[in-house]
Amino acid sequence: EMCGTEFLGKVKNLYPETVRIVLSGYTDLKSITDAINEGAIYRFLTKPWEDELLKKNVEDAFRHYDLVHDNERLTRELQDANKLLEEKNKNLNTSVQEKSRSLDINMRMLQIAQDVLESLPVAVLGIGVDGIIAVANLKAHALIKTKSGSLVGCFAQEILSPDLSELWQTTLSTHTNNKINLTINNNISVAAQCSLLGTKLNTQGVILVLLILEGQT
Repeated sequence: EMCGTEFLGKVKNLYPETVRIVLSGYTDLKSITDAINEGAIYRFLTKPWEDELLKKNVEDAFRHYDLVHDNERLTRELQDANKLLEEKNKNLNTSVQEKSRSLDINMRMLQIAQDVLESLPVAVLGIGVDGIIAVANLKAHALIKTKSGSLVGCFAQEILSPDLSELWQTTLSTHTNNKINLTINNNISVAAQCSLLGTKLNTQGVILVLLILEGQT
């Protein structure tokens, strides 16, 4: 109890993925226009028909069907890729925030360690395996004078007395901690202790500590 275009209109609602073609001997322009405008039909063909033209339209309908499905598949894949990218960006942001917090904590710890080092009542020198002084606190600068004013970056063997140079070199070569009492700057008696940094299998240098003995200035 309905015309073909009405029927295909209901088909569209029930099975929207179908590609619908009308082949009719009637040419009711309004019905055709309404069906096309509502998307109920893909093509409207009139009788009599040409076989080749009919075949071509059916082939086009298959291609249209495949194209729609390919577009839907690509759309789903793009949505999935966007979700995955969004998740990765979220994880990346979380990782960056965690690393930033970790870096901030490390910087604070380093600052505290530096403050502690500068507050020590003893002179502290950190000497690398290359013999270059990498760390020197305020007490060390007050006790050992250089022309440049800074101990950091200087070769320890050129700055320290022969006894102190022998002390840290012996510690490096023997992988043992050593200590001696000596006089520096001609009149200051100090207790010097040299210890390894790192482990015996991965020595990074030594730390040299100078303690001014009681009664010295």
